[in-house]
Amino acid sequence: MRFLARPARGGRSEELLKDHLAAVGRMAERNVLALPIPERKRLGGLARLCGLTHDFGKYTTYFQEKLPPQEKKPPREEYSHHAFVSALLGAFVAKSRHPQDVEAPLLVYLAIHRHHGYLVTPQEVLPRKEDLRDAPAFAGLTAGLRRELTAVEAQLEDMRGAHREQIVSEMEELGVPEAQEFLSLTSWWHLLPEMRRSCRRLLREGDPEATRRYWRLLLLFSALIDADKHVSAAAEEKSIPRPIPPRLVEDHVRSLKGGEGPESPAAQRLAGIREEVRKECARKVEESPIDELYPAILSLTAPTGSGKTLAALETALRLRERIRKETGHLPRVIYALPFVNIIEQNADVIESVLRRCPGFDASPYDHLLRSHHLAPLTGDENEEEAVEDKLLSTEAWEPEIVVTTFVSLFESLLTNRNRPLKRLHNVAGSILVLDEVQSIPYEQWRLVRHVLTTLSRDLGCTVIQMTATRPRILPHARELLERPERNFAGLSRTRLVPHRDVRTLEELADFIEDIHSPDRSLLVVLNTIASSVELYRMLKERLGLSSYREYGREGADASIFYLSTNITPWQRSRRVRLLKRCMRRGAKPLVVSTQVVEAGVDLDFDEVVRDQGPLDSIVQVAGRCNRSGNTPNPSPVHVVFLENENSRPFAEMVYGRVLPLVSHEMLREEVDEPELHALVERYFATLEERKGDDFSIEYIAAVRELEFDRREGEHITISRYRFIQEEIATMPVLVEINERAAEAIEHLASLYREKEKNRTRIRRAYRGVAPFTVTPTVNRLRKNFPPQHPEIPEHFYLSFDEVRSNYSTFYDMEAGYKWGEREAMML
Repeated sequence: MRFLARPARGGRSEELLKDHLAAVGRMAERNVLALPIPERKRLGGLARLCGLTHDFGKYTTYFQEKLPPQEKKPPREEYSHHAFVSALLGAFVAKSRHPQDVEAPLLVYLAIHRHHGYLVTPQEVLPRKEDLRDAPAFAGLTAGLRRELTAVEAQLEDMRGAHREQIVSEMEELGVPEAQEFLSLTSWWHLLPEMRRSCRRLLREGDPEATRRYWRLLLLFSALIDADKHVSAAAEEKSIPRPIPPRLVEDHVRSLKGGEGPESPAAQRLAGIREEVRKECARKVEESPIDELYPAILSLTAPTGSGKTLAALETALRLRERIRKETGHLPRVIYALPFVNIIEQNADVIESVLRRCPGFDASPYDHLLRSHHLAPLTGDENEEEAVEDKLLSTEAWEPEIVVTTFVSLFESLLTNRNRPLKRLHNVAGSILVLDEVQSIPYEQWRLVRHVLTTLSRDLGCTVIQMTATRPRILPHARELLERPERNFAGLSRTRLVPHRDVRTLEELADFIEDIHSPDRSLLVVLNTIASSVELYRMLKERLGLSSYREYGREGADASIFYLSTNITPWQRSRRVRLLKRCMRRGAKPLVVSTQVVEAGVDLDFDEVVRDQGPLDSIVQVAGRCNRSGNTPNPSPVHVVFLENENSRPFAEMVYGRVLPLVSHEMLREEVDEPELHALVERYFATLEERKGDDFSIEYIAAVRELEFDRREGEHITISRYRFIQEEIATMPVLVEINERAAEAIEHLASLYREKEKNRTRIRRAYRGVAPFTVTPTVNRLRKNFPPQHPEIPEHFYLSFDEVRSNYSTFYDMEAGYKWGEREAMML
């Protein structure tokens, strides 16, 4: 019989099962052996075993006859499933080959069992001995598990039939002769409680290997599912890692220098700091022992505007090249940032450097990946195989440098989900650069510390935290700069000025009226969308400013702009680019915004107003004020303390009570920039004393106990982890703002109209509509429900005519989604 892994389909030829198992085994092993990690030979062998046995269950006639052209349905649907029986074979072989290694069978079993789904808590798929007393009836089990085990018994009986000799022969040819003994087992179910007992022993409290076991399982799972998907898709062979010369950064910096130098002393000092930071980081990487740099936890602490992006890139490339020369391994660089809206800016900087690299223009995608939900996936929509190959590579983070978000990174490290775990083996052994690390929620500091330190120890990563404020997330990080505080002492660009008497939006509008001048640019940052929209409209009317709206007024004529997540990502990106151009030409706009401009956005204002919040957030906004140091005297960053009608600070609605309270205590008087470093140090020390660790402790326990997911109960499981804890439900609204948006929305709708839905093309199409999607909270939507899209599930929809209308009920081209009837009537 010709046992197939998959039939001919979509222009691809059929694939024999034994060929598929061999190819997946080789690739899974290669995925692990390429890494400079402890026990890579042992784990590589287990990865190969996973690949060789993961589809063993497809040897049943139930599975083979279900394939075209027969398409015969099995007596029960579960009979054609293959993961459970394959996992049992993998565990049996691991136990036979490694009788003293109680961990190996468990890891192999869990990786194979869930390779088409999400990882679950081991106890969910390992029944107790007493529940199997009536085997093979399995009456004591839950209905789902009973059906699966009953199916395993039927599958084994089927494979013991007419094709047994061929199955055993093919498995022996693959290097798995143990399949013959496995098929002879009459009480195969005894394997399950044995592994459950092993699991209980391994996961006992206080086991120092606990988190290591978590990373080993995730690595095996990642290596397996990535190999399986690549082989199944007949994807191209993975490209060989490419060296990137570190000197490219220096060449790029040299090209930026030219013309007249900075005029003011502060600007001159800042230019000097940029050069010092880069050179000192380079010296550290070149002169320090390699074992202090890789794997390691490092820190780069420098003021805003001091060129940390380029310094970190050069540091990572220099370290990468040194690792290649001394170990033969060429690590991937993963550059993570807190917000989607600043990814493109930093990625553009990195791309401008990489364009100098030989071969970049021929294959830019192999060098740099922008990995976030707004990033387009280039390629011909009709070239189905090319699209699928690109998705595989994108989701697995295969290019040399990956720029992504904290959400994508941490939800790839703390997850049970199949798709993000495809990239875990590519994160292993990498250089991780965490930009604006102070944006990590403080209740997760202990968890993030545990994850990153064990990731470095167990999967061979170097982590570089990069910040102007150095929170106590990684307190033992080795600083790349000898005395980072001296770079802060030499700057005097800004001064924090608290205004405790400014508490209402009316008072804030009065205050801004007093300080606003058409000769000075002004940024106002508020904590909530509602307060920002209200203030924007008040200022526009009071000051008689001309507002900016796409397709309505040219940017050069506008004097007030609005930015927040209440407008589409496409509008935000466009407005930031326009503001940069206008301000370079001398325009002095007033910008009302939420925290979307807080970190990483390269805008430079003469004056800033910020509603109170965490002190590190205030410092980040201060980085948008006199950023280049062109004003000789310190520019004011006004801090106000807004409250709602119930006297509750707006800051508490976003950050909770602790962070604004500690910040409020610290800001009792004016603070000049040279004093900020010490003030922030005191702030983080106070926060460390007051913060609660319950959230972190619960998820660290889940990691150590392999608590991935359970069908029922109130357990804290890894499946529940989200980097951003969304306590309020949101819903997507498609905004047909222009022709490009209309085409993207119609394309997605057309894919849903097709009789046979193509998931690959649908996933790609969702990237196309993301720039034109806003996600208001469900509570806001209830006040002003838009129509649902008739074809795209779970999406609301605003048509082109609705969006562009001056009387739109749902959307304002200046300030975005409208909250309710009262707001809908305000023009």
